[in-house]
This record gives sequence, structure tokens and C-alpha cells, in this order.
Amino acid sequence: MRVAVLCLTVLAVLAYAFAPAREFQRRVDCCRNLKAFYAGETALEALRCPRSGGGYDRVILPATTVPFPHIIIVEPLANHGDEGGAVLYSDGHAEFLMKGNYLSRIKSDRERVRVFLASQPPTELRNDDAP
Repeated sequence: MRVAVLCLTVLAVLAYAFAPAREFQRRVDCCRNLKAFYAGETALEALRCPRSGGGYDRVILPATTVPFPHIIIVEPLANHGDEGGAVLYSDGHAEFLMKGNYLSRIKSDRERVRVFLASQPPTELRNDDAP
């Protein structure tokens, strides 16, 4: 009986000790998923978070070229227990951001893109069929 209790205690301690490493690996896997999408290896709809099984969301931006890396895909905070989420940038790099940094980075990124687009001269529509 004592041996069984001791074994269970050791297993519980080991599970508790390795939980942070397991969560770190899940976060790395989320970033790897987003990089695979960027490389064209898989569809966004097919990707699932290894922790929760949840999907990822596109950030809707105007169809224009922005000359700096900006967020194009975000992982909902709920995927990692409201602790943070992975984001994919337009240059192909992905990173996992904790909740406070995640929210502020998305907000500042959207503002930066908005300011850039507002500073651009309006484009004229061309009619190639005109004489």
C-alpha cells in the first residue's frame, strides 16, 4: 500500500514538474503550425491548436502592400486558457505572445497599418479602354 502511494506521489510530482515544458512545446507547435500555413504546406482551416483543438483567425487588412511586417493571423486567446496566443506576421515569422503583449501588439499593429494607409496618396482608377 505504501509503495503504491509513494509511486502515485512521484508520478504527480513529475507531472507537475513537466507541465511547463509541455505547455512551452504546445506554444512552439502553434508557431510551427502558422509557419506551415505561410509556407503553403497546409490550409488555415486544417490547422488546430495542440492544446485546445481550436483554430486560428485571419486579421482582415486592406488588399494593399504594406512595407513592414504586420500581423496577418492570430490565435484566439481561448486556445491557451486566456494566457496568450501565437501570431503570424506578413514576413513569415511567428511568435507566441502573452495576453497583455498580445492585445497591445495587435492594437498597435492595426494602428500602424491604418496610419500608413492613410498617409498614402489615393490611387486613381485607370480605364484602359478609353481612347
